[in-house]
Amino acid sequence: MAASLVIKPEFRNLVSVATHELGHSMGLGHSEVSTAIMFPYYLSTWKRVQLDDDDIRGMQKLYGAAKPNKYLPPEPILPDIELPSQSFLYLVCSQFSLLTKITP
Repeated sequence: MAASLVIKPEFRNLVSVATHELGHSMGLGHSEVSTAIMFPYYLSTWKRVQLDDDDIRGMQKLYGAAKPNKYLPPEPILPDIELPSQSFLYLVCSQFSLLTKITP
C-alpha cells in the first residue's frame, strides 16, 4: 500500500513550518499555547513568524536567559512581507509532496 503526504498550498506557510521544525531540532517539544510557534497544529491564520512568550521561555529553559550585563542590540523593525503567490507555494508544496511519497 502506498501513502503520500498531501500538502495543500493554501494551508501552509513554509517559514512558519520551518521555524516550528527548527524549534524541535533545538530541543523544544510541542506547546499547549495556541499562539506559540511550537503549537502542534498548523493554524492558517499565521501570516508571519512571531515567537510567543511560551516559545521564548522554552528556549531560555534549555539555553538560559540573556545576561543583563551584556549589550544586546535593539530589536530590528521588520517589514511586513507579502506572502509568495499561490502558484509559488503550490510549486514548493508539490515538490515536497513528491519527495515524501512512501512506498513499500
